[in-house]
Amino acid sequence: MIFARKTTWRSRLDLEYLDETSNRKVSARQQHNDSPKKSHARPLKQFADYASKETLGQVHAGGFLHHLILLNKDGTRTAPSQLSNDERKRRISEAWVEHIRKFSTSSENPVIQHRLVFSMSRQLHDELVAAGINPDRVLQFTLKKIMGKFNERFHPADSIGYAYGIHHDTDNLHIHVALCQRTATGAYVGCSMARTPASGHKDQMKYLCSSLSRRTNVGRRFSIHRNN
Repeated sequence: MIFARKTTWRSRLDLEYLDETSNRKVSARQQHNDSPKKSHARPLKQFADYASKETLGQVHAGGFLHHLILLNKDGTRTAPSQLSNDERKRRISEAWVEHIRKFSTSSENPVIQHRLVFSMSRQLHDELVAAGINPDRVLQFTLKKIMGKFNERFHPADSIGYAYGIHHDTDNLHIHVALCQRTATGAYVGCSMARTPASGHKDQMKYLCSSLSRRTNVGRRFSIHRNN
């Protein structure tokens, strides 16, 4: 089933939650595990048969942010794959903050980012593994295609920016996405769950979910929701 849940993030930019091996995420899992209440959190799985250092704990940039983090201070370029994970996170954060500061806002508490989660069903995950297909790569490929469709639908002739990281620490393989609230040219990037004449919202979440369902043709095996 495809479902959506709306939240917003108006605090300071912090992308450490994208890295499932970061101290913050490890600490959060430990707190859940120590809690007397039942929790779905569990210790990070050891490297699965398909997992590799290419995906475990790695944070990546997409859209215009991918191009910004290529630039070195001396004017040269370095491919993100050649940068350490910490260096990528640092460059993404710096490029993000520098970018949004270019555009003024009248809001006293402006949105810093939209947080999304793409989740794969356990059934599809196990079927892919059994077929010798890497679920991480399927999820990552799907994410890029869906975000590309989102870009084309709501910001044609412009570019959105986002960062993401794959997580293996729950029963369902999932990918956390941080979506920048400004396009490359400064247009506001909405991520609404409603479409009303008064608000002018375009129900971007419904579009993401329907696109995901069409893309995979197994919509009930994936889910996407806003998350903080």
